Amino acid sequence: MATNSFFFGETPSPEANTVDQLIDSLNEKLQEATGAKDSAETAAANAQTSASNAASSQSAAFNASSQAVTASITAINEANSASASATDADTSAINSLSSSLSSAASASAALASQVASAASETATTLLYDQFDDRYLGVKATDPTVDNDGNALLDGALYFDTTLNVTKVYDLGNTVWKRTIPTTTDQASIDAVTANATNINTVSGSIDNVNTTAGSISNVNTTATNIANVNTVAGISGNVTTVAGISGNVTTVATNNANVTTVASNLTGVNTIGTVATNVANVNTVGSNISNVNVVATDIANVNTVTTNIANVNTVAVSIDDVNTVSTNISDVNTVVTNLTNIDTVATNITPVNTVATDIVNVNTVGSNISDVVILADNISDINVAVDNLTTITNFSNLYVDMAANIIATQNIVATHHAFA
Repeated sequence: MATNSFFFGETPSPEANTVDQLIDSLNEKLQEATGAKDSAETAAANAQTSASNAASSQSAAFNASSQAVTASITAINEANSASASATDADTSAINSLSSSLSSAASASAALASQVASAASETATTLLYDQFDDRYLGVKATDPTVDNDGNALLDGALYFDTTLNVTKVYDLGNTVWKRTIPTTTDQASIDAVTANATNINTVSGSIDNVNTTAGSISNVNTTATNIANVNTVAGISGNVTTVAGISGNVTTVATNNANVTTVASNLTGVNTIGTVATNVANVNTVGSNISNVNVVATDIANVNTVTTNIANVNTVAVSIDDVNTVSTNISDVNTVVTNLTNIDTVATNITPVNTVATDIVNVNTVGSNISDVVILADNISDINVAVDNLTTITNFSNLYVDMAANIIATQNIVATHHAFA
């Protein structure tokens, strides 16, 4: 059995500091005390046996008997003393065991305290390291690693002394982000706040906004032509009127070349502007459009007439006669080649109207235009002839001899002028 130095005042060895070793040592002492008790009880039993033997041996001497009695008493005393010692040993062993248990409990508590203290210190160190990895402190530029030189954690923080703002690390985009807006961003935020009503209005019509966005090229085209849009808006009544005659607009569109031709002659002499000032006459012509169509086939002559619009207006008031002339357009064309003479006739329109009522005779004259030219040169005489229309009418019936008679008349007139 191992000897426990705890009971002999020796310094406990490191191994004896464990609870199990202390208990082993106590058990050994308890066994020693139990052995001593057993020895004492055996000695007492032996003494009783000796006393019994002495009593039963009557042949023993009185001294021997006395010695036996004395020895028996001594043995009994020794047995009692041994029993008392055994009891004391038991009590001492129990007290030692209790003390050892108390020491072991104290040692265990001290060890637990040390372990807890070490664990607390480790936890505190770990917690500070974790905090140090999350908050990197004060820096002038964006760090690329943490304070331990390790990779930055998502959500790490530091205070930027250059911009005087706290920044947070975005691991997904590997960039440091401000936790407050820049001055420019703040201005934009303020602008949005100031226009919150308008923004809410747009939000309430977001379907229309999306529709507009889907046609943004058209919107841009409109924007670059906003002056024209504003002009159209100012004449919306006219636009509505045009919309009401869209069929006519379509007709015009299919005749765009003609419209372009008209547009190029909108102002100036011998153009639409001239016609516009004589719209009453145009309306008169419009009611006789079939005749105009006949004239259209001779547009060169019409242009010639345009240069003499005053005379045309004079003719317009006698449109019935013009219509009569229209049915004899070939003769009119012949007349166009002698426009100077026609102008002379225009200044004497009354006689012309008189002639119009006798268009058959005019046609006859048309076939003899050379003679008409001669007559134009003698218009005053013609006026005299007009005053004698009956005679001229009769003369026209004799058109075969008309030229000869005109020449004879011219000669007579010339002779008359010579003697005048």
